Amino acid sequence: MGKIILEDIEFFAYHGCFAEEKVIGNKFIVNLEIEVDTAISEKTDNLEDTVNYQEIYNIINEVMSESCNLLEHLGAKILDAIMLRFTTIHTIKIKVSKINPPMGSKMHAVSFESERSRKKTCPSCGKEFICLHNADCWCMNHKLTKEQLNLLKEKYSDCICEECMKKLVG
Repeated sequence: MGKIILEDIEFFAYHGCFAEEKVIGNKFIVNLEIEVDTAISEKTDNLEDTVNYQEIYNIINEVMSESCNLLEHLGAKILDAIMLRFTTIHTIKIKVSKINPPMGSKMHAVSFESERSRKKTCPSCGKEFICLHNADCWCMNHKLTKEQLNLLKEKYSDCICEECMKKLVG
């Protein structure tokens, strides 16, 4: 497991609730911390085996170009877009800062922090595991009967780990 960290990416953008902010714009700083399995890329030295941070930057740049009122909304849009594009990301944290916001006095920045994670705790055994919630997820390899699927839905409110799934499927 490794972390890819993008630090202090600067943008000039038009986010805010005030009409002036949409016209005059402001400086924003974005920081990201991405937890991803880097075991393969550490050995292969191949960009295809990791999270390409140029693509990450391009996603952030695209989202930053779309005006938002709230930093919370902006940060969530960035996180969701990155998680959708890179299914290998386990956890991603973001900090979005608006530099010198129009508050009526001198203030360096106002910031929003959030994270998204594919890490889950199995409700059956308590073990931590990664759930992709898409067609690439390991759970798609298990064929469940209607009865097994109903039992899962009845007994658990969320996904279970692969070992518990194997026990259930048999």
